[in-house]
Amino acid sequence: VPVFWHIPKAGGSTIKDIMGTCHRLCMAAESGIYENHDKDTDIKIVGIGGGKIDGTDATPFVNVDSTTIEGLERAKSMGLGSSELADAIVTPYIFDANALFDKTHKGRLF
Repeated sequence: VPVFWHIPKAGGSTIKDIMGTCHRLCMAAESGIYENHDKDTDIKIVGIGGGKIDGTDATPFVNVDSTTIEGLERAKSMGLGSSELADAIVTPYIFDANALFDKTHKGRLF
């Protein structure tokens, strides 16, 4: 799974927008817990945002927040690394994100 090392104020939000809006990648990022998905007990893909008024589609996210330490711990307990749901994982905590993976489900940093 590609792991995007999001460094604040270095253009990372633009990269996330391109991955989600242009390439339609399903990401694990802070938006995954919007709309009360932080209370979900099973890992799944959720559609966040979008609307009929402006004609946009919901962006797919995994229902975890990989941008906080607590969110990474929750993602690990829900099995994010082995779920194969995320096309990319976004986090500033690359060392903590390593715990999401095992020998058969590896992350690749970019």
